[in-house]
Amino acid sequence: MTTDLLKKNLWTLVTAVALVATLLIYTICFTVQAGTVGVVKTFGAISRIKEDAGFALKAPWPFQSVVVVDTRLRLLDSPGVEELTRDEFNLIAEVSVGWRVSDAKLFLTRLGNSERKAEDLIASRVTDARKRMINQTNLSSLISTEPGQRGNFIGFEEGIENLVSESLPQEEDSRQNYGVAIEFVRVKRLGFPTNVSQSILDLMTKERNRLSDESRAQGDNLAKTIKDEAEAKRKEMLAEADSKAIILRGQGDAEAVRYYRIFNENPELANYVRELDAFKNTIGKDSTIILPSNVGPWEIIGESAPKMTPSKNQLESR
Repeated sequence: MTTDLLKKNLWTLVTAVALVATLLIYTICFTVQAGTVGVVKTFGAISRIKEDAGFALKAPWPFQSVVVVDTRLRLLDSPGVEELTRDEFNLIAEVSVGWRVSDAKLFLTRLGNSERKAEDLIASRVTDARKRMINQTNLSSLISTEPGQRGNFIGFEEGIENLVSESLPQEEDSRQNYGVAIEFVRVKRLGFPTNVSQSILDLMTKERNRLSDESRAQGDNLAKTIKDEAEAKRKEMLAEADSKAIILRGQGDAEAVRYYRIFNENPELANYVRELDAFKNTIGKDSTIILPSNVGPWEIIGESAPKMTPSKNQLESR
């Protein structure tokens, strides 16, 4: 009986020691995960900061405590309000801001590790920066579809980002350093108030129509120029062809005159040559006939020579 009681008390003691050891380990150890920073406070004052992920030791409470600060990138959407552009158009610009904790000690000291306070602070700075950028920017440079105008839109976003970053400096001794940094600013949407949307649409339509008319006029002028050049080239080629034809016709007439002048000097030879030509056309190209010098081509087949009518040129030469 006494042995059983002793064993029971021993197990109870071991369990109690294990619980005390576990509680002690829990109070002196803490874990830092990736994307977070562990801030160790000694009697309420910040004594050290652990930035690397993993386990670390500290004194048990109430000597030391740990506050975990999230340093991951966060996104803040800022709804737009009506602002007047430099060319006096009402514009609504909704933006998204990427921010993170850059100094855990300052963030904890000045904002109490409050994400809500940080977002309220950033939102007020974004509102001021957006107003300034809209006031100094023309609407046409933001909504233009021209490829060369895209840089203006990017510059608009960078301008807001620079102004917000300047209002939240990273200098350690600056009173405006709250331990937060702006990573990027992006415009989500550009809009117009209802009462000016139609006028903006009419203005854009008018501008598109003007550009369309200019392009059409340029195309018509180019087409007319091409047609005129083609017509001029055609006339030039026809004139050149006519000139060559006249020259060739003249040369042919001169050769014909010379030909008939020679034949007129010997009419019998001329008739004989014409009879030969007519006879060759009659019997075909594949036939071969040998004639004596004193026999005409038609006499060999017992036919009389066809009547040869002199040509116009021959009559003129005679």
